[in-house]
Amino acid sequence: MKKIDDLLSVFNVDEIFNVKPTLFRRKQSPILCSSMNLKADILRNNIGGYGIYGITFNDKKFGECLIYLGKYQGTQDNPHGGNIVKTRWQKHLYTITMRGHITAVDSRKYFEYVRNELGENFEAFQNRFISIKDHALEQLFSKNGSQSSYNRMKFAIQNDELLNPLCYSENQNIKDSIKNFRFYYWKISSNPHNNNFNSKIDLKEIEDSLIDKYSSVLPVNKEYKKPKNLNHKDFHYVPSSLINVNSEEFSKLSELISQRLYSI
Repeated sequence: MKKIDDLLSVFNVDEIFNVKPTLFRRKQSPILCSSMNLKADILRNNIGGYGIYGITFNDKKFGECLIYLGKYQGTQDNPHGGNIVKTRWQKHLYTITMRGHITAVDSRKYFEYVRNELGENFEAFQNRFISIKDHALEQLFSKNGSQSSYNRMKFAIQNDELLNPLCYSENQNIKDSIKNFRFYYWKISSNPHNNNFNSKIDLKEIEDSLIDKYSSVLPVNKEYKKPKNLNHKDFHYVPSSLINVNSEEFSKLSELISQRLYSI
């Protein structure tokens, strides 16, 4: 973990997860692909508290960029408690990569949309989640608490070479591919001198305003809509348009989040 300022901490995947390939699937869910299924055992269970978090992805060409923003509000009894790793980040890792051993899909309609958008390139994704059919396909739409969305499916497809290295090169390591993700957490700490910090705070307005402002460059958020006339390689988003963590724009975003949280 790297502490950036009073609010922001950054977590590498290998600090909080032990990620490994697995054939295991919960209950009757289908194996998506024997060479690409992942299970992430949690190494740290003490990360909680309310705040805003972001997920970044390290593109080979354009570097580490923000792909998702969300909120976390602790638990009903303790806004400074909870386990963001188990309740948010583990599921995000599964669904954004479409490789989690419990991953399902939240919409048959959007699943078919993705297939249709692939068009003649559909065959390139045989033995991936997109090629599942018959009884296994029915199981893919089961409600198990780890559903992937339309935008997450498309993100996984655009970054298939990085996220599914064994399908491209036996020399690439699965764990290394997952290290392309990092978690940023702007978190308010408990303050016994301020009564407002002793009750649960609804962060929805802050989250909504941030996503409304940045939705066009957050390809994993459900509010994101792809730009028109994307080329084939940029199936879902343009990597160069995202917010790089080393940019002034990211610094401004971080400052904005901090200001909003301090104002609570």
